[in-house]
Amino acid sequence: MKMGMMWRCGDGMSGDGEPVERSEEKQEYLEKEKLITEAVNRCMEKWKGFIENKFKTYYYTGEELHRLWTTGRWKSRMQLYNTFYASIPDRVYRDEFTPKILWHCHRFYEYVEDAEELWNNFRKLFFLVMEKEDGKVSQSGKFTITGYLEGEVKNIEEEVMEIFDTIRKVYPDWMVIEPESIAESLEPVKNLLKKSLKNALSYRILWEMYHENVPSYRLIEAVKIGSAYRDKKTLETLRREYSRLGARKPRRLPPLFCHLCGAQLDWDDKNIVWIHVPVELRCLKEYLIKASTGDINMTIEDEGILEELCMELIRKYNIEEIGEGEE
Repeated sequence: MKMGMMWRCGDGMSGDGEPVERSEEKQEYLEKEKLITEAVNRCMEKWKGFIENKFKTYYYTGEELHRLWTTGRWKSRMQLYNTFYASIPDRVYRDEFTPKILWHCHRFYEYVEDAEELWNNFRKLFFLVMEKEDGKVSQSGKFTITGYLEGEVKNIEEEVMEIFDTIRKVYPDWMVIEPESIAESLEPVKNLLKKSLKNALSYRILWEMYHENVPSYRLIEAVKIGSAYRDKKTLETLRREYSRLGARKPRRLPPLFCHLCGAQLDWDDKNIVWIHVPVELRCLKEYLIKASTGDINMTIEDEGILEELCMELIRKYNIEEIGEGEE
């Protein structure tokens, strides 16, 4: 009987008398708690400079979350964020880093890392193409001089195409691009190619790119625009430009038609605000002129207001030039 009892204890119990499965669960829980606590403590050190370096802090917080997520110990990202949030000891930081903000931190980190990887490929491709065009290849026309002299002969064409194939994956299929065309588009920012993306821009500008969801295939244009705002404090104009580049789909609006001539009007016309009745400006001008001259009947107590309104439209929207262009 004793041998039987010992066999059952060894098979289903841990050394302290607990069931093996429960002991493993407890150990897993303790290891997860340790990982979370260590990550929170590292973040607490970074968060001390949160006010001065808000977006850099978001990045490093996302880095810690990414490190935790890749351990595979959480069933979902939100479970990770909620566990992380519950482990933050300081109430002030808990207000600043809610699970929703932690979600953005994680996404922001991944966005920057993907963009940085693409940027590094752009850098490699640009300098390889420049070396090729500058004649820094061996007499065979295939191998780099550096590789030839160092005994590591490398086919420059193969290396260019290898990098290009990686870059091509981030571009839509309908876009026609070549290694040379990418190198040409990098020419305006070639001075920035010596830097990493985070140094070429800043965490704050990268956050604006992330917020507007600027797609990877527009990274070169985004860097060109964003680098001009590197040391500026006001970014309203940058936000508008990144919004134009962004991948967020605009709200769908029903078609808008002129109530007088039936022509379709442009919702996105920045110079016109449709207040009441949508009417094309040319039609409205003609209508007001006819009403003020008595060619059409319009019930209005003060006819002088029509002429004033017509002149205001001409002044505000420069309708006279529009009319001359048609004639």
